[in-house]
Order: sequence, then structure tokens, then C-alpha cells
Amino acid sequence: MKRLFVVRHGDNSHNRLTQSGIQQMYLLGECIREIMGSWNSAIICSPALWTVESSLVLAKSLHLSLPIIETNNYLTRGSEIGEECLNIIEDFEKNHKENGLIIVTHGELADEIPKYMAKREAISYNPDLGIERGKATYTDLEKKIIRVIP
Repeated sequence: MKRLFVVRHGDNSHNRLTQSGIQQMYLLGECIREIMGSWNSAIICSPALWTVESSLVLAKSLHLSLPIIETNNYLTRGSEIGEECLNIIEDFEKNHKENGLIIVTHGELADEIPKYMAKREAISYNPDLGIERGKATYTDLEKKIIRVIP
């Protein structure tokens, strides 16, 4: 894996993605496509309906296969970035041939995963940025950068 995108789901209401959330995911998909070009990527997401819907919009926008829904709830709201969540990233790195991974999750993990990657990869990152709904962090493991998109 050379590139990691940690996406905070789009705007939602009553556990469903709103029209605004759908637009956020299409815009984010365009940003990811600019960065990834023709590199192959995979999407994994929390089982919450609005993250699954966010993932489906991203997959369509990026012409990717359907997302892998993480059923063990390691990517759900309120989760701590524990060993299980980190194992998802490390397992992907070892067992998948894709060059990029897109994780669609909730605020807490969208904030914590980039902090972990910055520490693990010795990358400078301002953890006070916070990830708003419909945005993502982009980690380039070759160039050693982390930034918020769009």
C-alpha cells in the first residue's frame, strides 16, 4: 500500500446520507481520482448505513469494486483506535495487491488513524486539523506526507 485515504462519512440525517452528503462524496471521489490516477484501490467501511452509503458513492465515483464492510465494528463511531483497527490496515498491507486503501469511518477514527500513521511512518502532521464530514486525510507513504482533502 502506497496511499491511504481516511474518509469521514458525508452529511447524514436519520442514519441516511443526505443529498449534501452524496455531493460531498462525489467531490471527494474526484479529489481522490486526481491523486490516485489509474492506481488500483480498495474501500473498506464501517457497517453503519451512512458510511456504507458514503462508500458506495465513492466506489461509483472512482469506478471501484463494491466496498468491503468491516463487520467487527472496529471502524464504528465511538471506537478507540485499538489494535483491531490497526490490524485492518496492516492486514491490508500484507494481503492485498492494491496500491491504495480508502477507509470510510466516523469522526473519532477519522481523526485518530492519521495520527497513528504519522507516528508509525515518522511523518509530520498537525493533529489539531480535525476531519469534517465529507473530507479525508490523504497519507502518501512514499512521499511521507499527510494532508486533508478536499
